[in-house]
Amino acid sequence: AATATAATDPATAPFSAHLAGPALTEPRRAVQVADGERVGWGVLASQDADGEVALAWGREVLRGLATLAALTPAAAAQDPGYGELLGAVAGDLSAAGRSLARERGVLGAAEKRVEAARDRHRDVLVTLRAQVVSLEGVDLAGVSATLRATQIRLEASYATTARIAGLSLASLLR
Repeated sequence: AATATAATDPATAPFSAHLAGPALTEPRRAVQVADGERVGWGVLASQDADGEVALAWGREVLRGLATLAALTPAAAAQDPGYGELLGAVAGDLSAAGRSLARERGVLGAAEKRVEAARDRHRDVLVTLRAQVVSLEGVDLAGVSATLRATQIRLEASYATTARIAGLSLASLLR
């Protein structure tokens, strides 16, 4: 109980003032992988994946190690609750290990999402490069000749339409 109180006391916080203060309210770092899609990443020792501070895996590991470091053979011989203390420390370290494994799972899921976005971006890049190559590979002389022929046909069509519009029965009888 004393180690739990000391581990959560701001005066004895094992982390920097930033991690124990302003960092607790900051969102996790994230990378923008698409429009409206951000993937969070990162692990903070001062809090777990859910933002829990009191039982964060980093605090529990440090608390367990500090407790074990403070034990001496003389203290073990005097205290009848030594076995219970070691059992509690082992349980806390196991819980910290499970929390860290959960953090690893969250990071793995984020990695998969980033990899999927990278693959999508790579596919789009290949498609765009193919389109650029097809645009750059156009035969300008052929396109120019085709446009000129189309212009000539269009002008002839306009001239014919104008002549037809000018026809009347009087002009035909003349």
